[in-house]
Amino acid sequence: MLIIVPITLSAPILPAIQNPAPTLRGAVLGPAREFITRTGRKRGVLILLLVMLYRWPDGLLGLMAVPFLIQSGFSPETIGTVQGGWDISAAIAGTAVGGLFFSKLGLNRALWVYGVIGAFRNLAYWASSIWRRIQRSFNGSDRRKLLQRNDGECFFSSAY
Repeated sequence: MLIIVPITLSAPILPAIQNPAPTLRGAVLGPAREFITRTGRKRGVLILLLVMLYRWPDGLLGLMAVPFLIQSGFSPETIGTVQGGWDISAAIAGTAVGGLFFSKLGLNRALWVYGVIGAFRNLAYWASSIWRRIQRSFNGSDRRKLLQRNDGECFFSSAY
């Protein structure tokens, strides 16, 4: 984090907005109207739906991750340790790999690839619940399994 401080302090100061929107409604609806006018009504609405729904499953699963892991037998301390420490490294690595793939694939292909990867990542919760039902003899928390699942989740969620 200390590496970022000099970069932030040396960043250029942006000029003030010359004609700010007078109301919140104008600040929100103005750009939306301009976007739909520029792209066409049908295509604009489809693009806005894609943007709104692209990461929606991740948000829903993110809310349920901790209760699911607690129900799976992991202690809150273990979950916090893994999500607070190892996940950050996986997220940074996923961001770097995702950036490399994006530069090679381009926007359209990268969005499709990342969408498929995200679907498989989200299916990992389903597979975990099925695996838990199969292995009823599993008692206690297994930190290695939690690390593997969370690192994969953070790696792939950061890649797209």
